[in-house]
Amino acid sequence: MKILAFAGSNNPQSINQQLAAYATGLLSEHGSTLINLRDYPMPLFSVEILGKEGVPENSILLFDEIQKYDAFIISIAENNRSVTAVFKNTIDWLSKSVKTNNPADTNVFRDKPVLLLSTSPGSVGASVALENATGTITQLGGNVVDKFSLPIFYQNTKIDADGFHIVNESMSAEFKSLIVRFENKLSERATINH
Repeated sequence: MKILAFAGSNNPQSINQQLAAYATGLLSEHGSTLINLRDYPMPLFSVEILGKEGVPENSILLFDEIQKYDAFIISIAENNRSVTAVFKNTIDWLSKSVKTNNPADTNVFRDKPVLLLSTSPGSVGASVALENATGTITQLGGNVVDKFSLPIFYQNTKIDADGFHIVNESMSAEFKSLIVRFENKLSERATINH
């Protein structure tokens, strides 16, 4: 199965992009692609723009890219105890990119498995935004199979000659176990679907 990973951030130094990249590097059974929302800039969503100009090309491109994959890893960044503006805006446009005759159809993720992650420099690890995003992703057809929040990013991670690591041993073990569980769920799904 093919996994698409990205962070809900357009920060060029996004710690959530780093966490998503680390997660894909731990995958052993399934291929993955890491993308960056910075490559899909979109105007601020409004009904007026939708009516006058339609869905932006980058939203259609991202929607089409999402459809090529069997599962997703999304790392949720947080601003003021909510998801970032770029993530909310992207989701709003994606919900208008679904290609059916039903304007109420917002099934962007087509009931496929989603692993949600989050991190922040603070002690709650963007967990409030993570919970907010869980409802949103579910509303858009994502089957959220697991979640993980990493608090105090700069204290609990490091980059050295061997690359990115979670240095807190219990958190590292929990994260690696999470990835194994996610891959096992994908393998079970692939067996059922064949």
